[in-house]
Order: sequence, then C-alpha cells, then structure tokens
Amino acid sequence: MSCNKDSVPPSPTTPLLSDLLTQHRFLTSPATQLPFWLSIGAVAILANHLMPGLNSSNMAQPFFTQNRPSRPILQGGANMTVTVNPDLMAPLADAGYTLISLHHWDTKAKCPRTGKLRIRGKSPIHRDWTKRPYRNAEAIKHACKGGNVGVRLTTRDLVVDVDPRNLDGGRQAMLPVLKGLGLNPDHFPTVLTGGGGLHLYMLKPARFSVVDGLHDVPGIEFKTFGRQVVAPGSVHPSGKPYIWSSVPDDLWLGAPRAPEKLLRLIRRPKRPVIRSGQGIGEHPPEEMATILSTLDPEDFRDHDRWLQLMMACHHASAGAAQQEFVDWCTADPLYSSDGPEIAYRWDSLNRYGVGLGTLYMFMREAGAAHLIDRRPRFDFPDDLANLEVAQ
Repeated sequence: MSCNKDSVPPSPTTPLLSDLLTQHRFLTSPATQLPFWLSIGAVAILANHLMPGLNSSNMAQPFFTQNRPSRPILQGGANMTVTVNPDLMAPLADAGYTLISLHHWDTKAKCPRTGKLRIRGKSPIHRDWTKRPYRNAEAIKHACKGGNVGVRLTTRDLVVDVDPRNLDGGRQAMLPVLKGLGLNPDHFPTVLTGGGGLHLYMLKPARFSVVDGLHDVPGIEFKTFGRQVVAPGSVHPSGKPYIWSSVPDDLWLGAPRAPEKLLRLIRRPKRPVIRSGQGIGEHPPEEMATILSTLDPEDFRDHDRWLQLMMACHHASAGAAQQEFVDWCTADPLYSSDGPEIAYRWDSLNRYGVGLGTLYMFMREAGAAHLIDRRPRFDFPDDLANLEVAQ
C-alpha cells in the first residue's frame, strides 16, 4: 500500500492501549517536552560536527514520507510537517473494507446554513459517497496525493467512536467508560484518532439496528451502515495523525463480534406507529426511507428549508423515522459528521407543527408525486363535520 514500490513497511506492533495513552501524556507533558527537544538538538549538532557533509538533501527518507506531499503547520512554536500515510490503511483494504476519498485534512468550506467556515478534512469529496462504487486502489492513490481516506460502513460493521472531549473526565475516563459497555480496546482493532479519541472496529448482525448514542454516556457514537469513519493513516484537522493502537494479523478474516452486553445496551427500540385524524404517523420508517431517497440532501442546505422538511418527516412518521432522516442528511458530504447533532434536533421536536402537506410539496418538486399516499384522510376536525353534513 506504500506510494513507493521499493519501500518496505516496518513490522506492525500492537502495544496495549493503556501504555499508548500513558506515553501520549508523557510526551505532551510540559515537564518532558523541553528535555526531549534539547536532546534532539544535541544529537543534531553532534551529527553535523562529526559528519559535516551529511544533510537532509542526501539522507534517505523514511518509507512513510517518500514521494508524498506534506504541508507545514505551526504547532508549539516549531515548524513541523504532516503527511498522510497510506501504509496504515492496508489492513482495512486487505480485510475487504471499502475505502473512500475524503478532503485534504486542512480543507475548509463555508456552511450555507450558518455562513461559518466548516472543516472538511473528515468529509467525503463525492456527493454520492453512500452509493458510489469505489476501488480501494483509487482511495490509496488519493492518499498518496495527500488526501484523507474514510471507511464506508456496511450493515454488519459497527464502529464505536469515542470522543474524550465530551466525556465527563476526558481522556482519563475513556477506558472505564468502555469497560462499563463491556469493551476492552485491546481486544478489538482500535485506532487512536487525531482528536485524541478512539475508533473500535467490530461486527454486529446485519439486521440489528442500533442507536447513534446513549444519553447517559455522552461522547460515544455507534456508527454503522450509512456512516463513515476516518481511516488510520489520515490526518485530523488539528494536524495530528490517525494511527493504529492495535490491529490483529488476522483482520482479513473479519473483525471480532460486538459483545452481547454492548448489543443489549445499544439496540434501537421499536416505536409504535401512531395514527390519528391529523395525519401523524401515516408513513412508517421504511416508507420514509423510500420517500427521502427521492430527495437530494444537497437541495436542503438552506436551514429553513431543511428544518421544514425535518418537521414534516417527524410529523409523518410520528417521530419514528429518526435514523432514516439522519442517514439521509449525512449522505451530504458537507454534513456527514453531524449525525448526533441532527438526532438531537429531531428529538427536540414536538409531535405537532409542519405536516404532510409540506412533505408532499417537496416530493412534487422532486418529481416523486407518484409516491404520495392517496388514501382518503381528514387532516382537520372540520372535514369530519362537513362530511357528516353532506351525508
């Protein structure tokens, strides 16, 4: 998977995650940074004194930086370089995961809804990324040019995404919280994210629906079909890399199965469909998925238009089509990482508001009028009264 055919990747190592976290805290501690950089400087000065003809122009480069573009960043007062490493993506490609092209790690774009700049380094570059046929070789080639790469998840995939910034206790709380969910990161293929979190890869039954998160465990997402995660070897918008913490040699046989304790906790409950004279719950989640598939999420980047659609979908499904709406929204590359926020906005809606008329209007605009339910219904109490008078 290296961009240089002559390069030979080093032998993989799988240190314990707790050891890696300890090392990370040590190397980023102010008490250890100064001696560390002083020792590096002393070695450089000694090497230059003993071998004056040796310089960066004629030294052999490590395999992971050969022929790969790097971009300078300013971090901690030192001019450093950040490089995407396709070699770390090889275990996932060999295991049959689908790799997709993301934007460069430092790409930004203006959000049409808020007008603010959004970081795009974790977003797909293709608008049809959820359905587009990809070849892993193309994604690796994209990485060799400096682009980030993502992993598109299937119905059997489950990735536990841990963000310590939203955990009570931060990084120190990651391992205890995961233990409470029945998870030991050293037992699963695990990636240390550039944001300081974790990605744990595992499998679940294909027809097993899971929630996006647990209210009493903020900072942890459960990602599956319709979602993607940033692949190891990519670079976080902060300039820090995604690296493996542990990856088994037999990952090509498949990731481990999610523990039963976790599956019991994250099973998505079935909500009863509520039907009434006001059109609430007229379309169950599976019908909403079909309806939304006719609409282009990029046509709803305007906030007011998007909010109207969300309220209409909430009304039409009696709130039961949350996952279907989140999956549809995150198919837009600009909002592919906004699943939890969208789910929160959905849950904040009450039962009444914009109704079926608005949903059907959007469907007509998209040329999907043939899907509109034409069964007779009475949207207002006055309709019933008029019918009784007519009879």
